[in-house]
Amino acid sequence: ELFNHAETTVLRGNRTFLQMGSKQMPWNILLLVLSLLLSGCATGSGGPAGRSSAPRAGGELVIRDYMETYLPRAAYMAKFEVFDEIGVSLLFPIREEDFQQVGPGIHRLPFAPPSFVNEQRDKYVSRITGLLNQSPRPLSSVSLMVVISDQPFDLDPFLRSPGGLRDHLGGTTYVNNILAVEAILETIIGDPGTAVAEYRIESVPIPSGPWFRR
Repeated sequence: ELFNHAETTVLRGNRTFLQMGSKQMPWNILLLVLSLLLSGCATGSGGPAGRSSAPRAGGELVIRDYMETYLPRAAYMAKFEVFDEIGVSLLFPIREEDFQQVGPGIHRLPFAPPSFVNEQRDKYVSRITGLLNQSPRPLSSVSLMVVISDQPFDLDPFLRSPGGLRDHLGGTTYVNNILAVEAILETIIGDPGTAVAEYRIESVPIPSGPWFRR
């Protein structure tokens, strides 16, 4: 199952991870999620073309659709696509010139993906055959994870080769959305005592066009 939530989790000081699926959610995170739901801060994927509702005044991190993310402040940003039982890819940043703060406001992926993105996808595992380099069945949606921080991310382990994410996470974690999210956050966020970071995960429609080879 793809993620079916769209909560923003702030990581400040000691890291706190939002547990999903069948894992037990810690009470402090459960209270945070409930407070967000009660206050109407959580956003769905409603609206035209699966877009989230417009960001509120005061600003929060919002995944508008596959291509666009709203950043409430200037920050370093990393964007991943997560296919449960298939794999994970880093969408941004890929190019050297992308390794700088972006925002505040709308950040849009480039019109066409860098070749490195498609090379990462070539490492996906087919959930039908369990073999590498086999085309998975067509999917209509994907989970995106966007992480922002006031400090640069450590993305080197994922950028060493197109298979860097899979090699670093290991085969079991790579195809498990819960384990993959936890391992990615552990890897990329700097000193947990000083970094102020937040992340958001949301399921969005897969776009047509050059970003996906159908």
